[in-house]
Amino acid sequence: MGDRNVVGFRDGANAPTLYLYSHWGGYEQDKTLANALRTVLESGRESDYPYATRITISQMIGDDWNHATGYGLSINEHPDPDYDYINVVDWSTGMVHNRPLDDVEKDGIPLAQFIIEAHK
Repeated sequence: MGDRNVVGFRDGANAPTLYLYSHWGGYEQDKTLANALRTVLESGRESDYPYATRITISQMIGDDWNHATGYGLSINEHPDPDYDYINVVDWSTGMVHNRPLDDVEKDGIPLAQFIIEAHK
């Protein structure tokens, strides 16, 4: 058993969603995502969706890029996380949405507010 979590990235409500699966770190998934999003905001790339997604994923994976296990990417489908929600970043609105596993997505909060809330 791991500490699996999943984060989604998209550039519009009806756009395909790219999911990053992580086998570890679910207990601090909000902080990990918040730290990565902070890097995106500081770089000014949040409106450049491909770069923003790559920067966020790179920050979240960190030094683990060369390992054969631990992370995976998929489009529109994802493995089950060990937690009851998935954060979905929508670059087109600048919001992070919380999607419970019942797939009824909650209203989003702005990226900057997500960063603050994750560190409380």
